[in-house]
Amino acid sequence: PDPQNDGHANDDVNRIDTSILVAACAFSKGRLLYAGNFGVSGQTTSQIAARAAATAAAAKAKFADVVLIMTGANDDNNMTLYRNKLLELIWTYRDAFVEPVLLLNTPTGNPDGGLWRTIRQRNLVMKRLGVTDNVRVIDVFDAITDDQTGTFLGYGQAGLQYAFDPTHPNANGNMVIGETIADELCRTIIGTGY
Repeated sequence: PDPQNDGHANDDVNRIDTSILVAACAFSKGRLLYAGNFGVSGQTTSQIAARAAATAAAAKAKFADVVLIMTGANDDNNMTLYRNKLLELIWTYRDAFVEPVLLLNTPTGNPDGGLWRTIRQRNLVMKRLGVTDNVRVIDVFDAITDDQTGTFLGYGQAGLQYAFDPTHPNANGNMVIGETIADELCRTIIGTGY
């Protein structure tokens, strides 16, 4: 797969999203195959839900069994709206016989700031949906977050950086996230582990 422009508005962020998916497939040792990036980087869950039928059809046309739903820093701040739009996405994919999997948000901004708290609230909404609506949730937040600082692992330390800014993972961060996704999907969906 070519992690280049898939025709989305924000090409740099789209390449980040795609490289996470490519990393997950690489770590799966051939058990997961990349079908495409059907999202729109830089849009809110509400905006993506508005075109969910088209993205679900595109995923099904590529024979995707699973779609990973990853939201971001620019998403809806109203948690009720956020939850409802996630549910809309989940059921649209389920109706197309594609299993939706929620990826918890990665750390964003300063742990003392409002955006960081909002990200934690969104992650809590997703965890609850995992329980109440039987949706698979993969915790990429804990996989890439430093317990001491609440930011990306090694952020600001030469040679140990997993992000190129407080919001977006770099290639090393994408590998950690990709490995987390591959481990979880192979363990729970394929059932073979490593």
